[in-house]
Amino acid sequence: MSLKIALSSMIAAGMLSACATTIDREYMLNSTLLSYERTIRWGDFTAANGFRKEGEVIKGVAPTSDRQIKVGAYDILSKTVSEDGQAAQQMVEIGYYYSDDVRMKKLRDAQTWEYDGAQQRWVITSPFPAFE
Repeated sequence: MSLKIALSSMIAAGMLSACATTIDREYMLNSTLLSYERTIRWGDFTAANGFRKEGEVIKGVAPTSDRQIKVGAYDILSKTVSEDGQAAQQMVEIGYYYSDDVRMKKLRDAQTWEYDGAQQRWVITSPFPAFE
């Protein structure tokens, strides 16, 4: 009888640790997405590259012109997480303008995020938002 109890306890503990890992990863994803949003809102595009895998070259081009981009809106349109909790897709709409032109422009940014187990963090793998 004690073997069954011990085995049941081990199974329950394993299930709880798996749930905790999934919950921790989901919390980390939400925290990362919020941090990335704040970075984009503040126009710190160099820091936004820090959300990529170490050593990965940026896909797309971060704005480098003399015209300073100001982000006025960052609206999350949708977010989905894969069943295994290893990948996520987020669609956002970014409202922005250049400091020398007050006309608001909008773009949609389809973000792809992956959990990097080696770095134990979420990384973005999609191109940089296409500010025009």
